[in-house]
Amino acid sequence: MQIFENINPLRNWRRQMVRDEKLIGLVPTMGCLHEGHLGLMKQASKHCQAVAVSIFVNPAQFAPNEDLDKYPRTLSDDLAKLSAINCVDAVFIPKVEDIYPTGIHLDVEKQLGTFVEVKGKSHQ
Repeated sequence: MQIFENINPLRNWRRQMVRDEKLIGLVPTMGCLHEGHLGLMKQASKHCQAVAVSIFVNPAQFAPNEDLDKYPRTLSDDLAKLSAINCVDAVFIPKVEDIYPTGIHLDVEKQLGTFVEVKGKSHQ
């Protein structure tokens, strides 16, 4: 199992997989792995010749009042679990600044409600 903390070595690994005509299954996670994650990886290994996992706690997925700092980070335990299932070929563990080099920019528009139009049989 190869561990990548930078994008360029991961890209090189991916290029090699493509050259070798290997189908890659990706299981993106935010870490704190559990049996559900591991099951997805095992399934991916049945359908793909290589399995890649990303572990990235994405700050953009947290609302302003949610506590990003309290989200569990269990990297050592996660890597041990990945090693134990013996079907993961690559793990990508990027830093926030690698994913968002210019920072996180969110454009939020004020929404006043939802409009839903349902066309029934009479509209045919």
